[in-house]
Amino acid sequence: MIQLKENIINFEVVVHAEKNFSQKTICTFLEAFSTINSKDAQCIINLAKTEYINSSALGMLVNLKQYLGNNQSAIRFVNANSYIKKLFKSANLDSAFPIEYQY
Repeated sequence: MIQLKENIINFEVVVHAEKNFSQKTICTFLEAFSTINSKDAQCIINLAKTEYINSSALGMLVNLKQYLGNNQSAIRFVNANSYIKKLFKSANLDSAFPIEYQY
């Protein structure tokens, strides 16, 4: 299950992704983000527990970035393991989605 924490004051939404970020979780993820009323929101996706992301989930993240205005700080990824970092790099998403080490 995806956990969502929203901080209205800072327009910040924190998502704690589960072990497998795939087609099964995309609907839940999109439902969570459909509640965001502001395109000024910053989405922080905590990948600490994530071991796998499929291509559908990667495509959804690209669409979310476009929805939030394509600005560099709209989506932040934190706590990704080496596999996720390699995946982002091989899909040429590492420059579009910088990964931070801690949140």
